[in-house]
Amino acid sequence: MLEVVRDSHKDVRESILSLKSRAAGEWSFVPSLKQYLIDFQSHHGIGTELALPEELTEHTFEPGAGAQLLRVIQEAMTNARKHSRAHTIKVSIELKGILAYIMISDDGVGFESGIANADKSHHFGLDFMKERMEQIGGSITINSRPGVGTVVNLVTPVWNREGAKP
Repeated sequence: MLEVVRDSHKDVRESILSLKSRAAGEWSFVPSLKQYLIDFQSHHGIGTELALPEELTEHTFEPGAGAQLLRVIQEAMTNARKHSRAHTIKVSIELKGILAYIMISDDGVGFESGIANADKSHHFGLDFMKERMEQIGGSITINSRPGVGTVVNLVTPVWNREGAKP
């Protein structure tokens, strides 16, 4: 019973962290992501690392797409916290032409990714992640193996420097 209460408490804290990223005023993907990783590490004791390309700007993602990407990254990190027993979660972004490649990887226990893809009955978070990526014209793949950890790969279109889609 105590373990259930602890898990519920962590879930509530995670929800509060997610809500904090909706700060009023000028919202920007990169500062929101950086702050989320700082807060996540502080609250959960799991190390976080972030690798960003120099050319990433406030205009790289359409604002709605940036918010969706942040939510997907948050869900991936929540899943890692809950299930992976990871010590570190890394988020890296690469820009190649008109696409952004975002990788969320952990050094946790991993799982058989084929089983998760086949059993749709209890994976609401994964379904929400896929739906959010589809809404912004992107995609998600999840690769994992027991003992190796998990990698969540996101691919999404980017805006050009003037803030318009390519």
